[in-house]
Amino acid sequence: MKKIALILTLSLIALILISGCLWQTCTMEAKICSDGSTVGRTGPNCEFAPCPKTMKCSDDLNCLQICSDTNCENKISYECIEEKCVCGCKEKKEPEEKTAKILVEVPATAKKGDTIDANIWIFDVNDLMEFKLVLGADSNKANIAAMQEGRFLKLDGTDTLQISKKIGNTWMLSVSRTTKNGLTGKGLLATAVIQAVFPGIVEIQIKKSDLINSSGEYLSHYARSGVIIIE
Repeated sequence: MKKIALILTLSLIALILISGCLWQTCTMEAKICSDGSTVGRTGPNCEFAPCPKTMKCSDDLNCLQICSDTNCENKISYECIEEKCVCGCKEKKEPEEKTAKILVEVPATAKKGDTIDANIWIFDVNDLMEFKLVLGADSNKANIAAMQEGRFLKLDGTDTLQISKKIGNTWMLSVSRTTKNGLTGKGLLATAVIQAVFPGIVEIQIKKSDLINSSGEYLSHYARSGVIIIE
């Protein structure tokens, strides 16, 4: 009886040793996948587990609809995960103090060949005497045909001096009042004429903006571009 028990014990020990050789303990390494997730080693050969299936989006329309929402400032990334388009948004951070805002207003969609207006509005500005804007867009999708000043700096009947210049598909517009006092409030700064050239998503971008008061000081502000889907 003791002999049988000894044989069983030795057999069990041998089985454990053999199993340990066949299924070794994997090291605690991690592999970073393209989507930012990590996978570890697994299986009898301690190979890295496969990463999640990822591919670039062929159309970022779904991401645009999410990230152009009023709760989001701009897209920070987008890709297809398991063939579903997802993206991340950077939340808006409104300034603590009341700051002037420049916004580009464009229609959400346009047809190829359409001519549309991009209205550039200003809000919460104080003592504005002069502004300078540089507006641009992807020339393969949209052409900025013209740009002219709006009515804001003339609201009290004052004349203005205007300088405009086009380089490639970028327009520079500079407008100043001829009096010694600036204007406060909100209104239309400028209007650009946009020609829709090719289907796709195009950003009408404020590349540079300066606001100057009657003392020659630059005013704190932020500018937000507009996005059009050309069909």
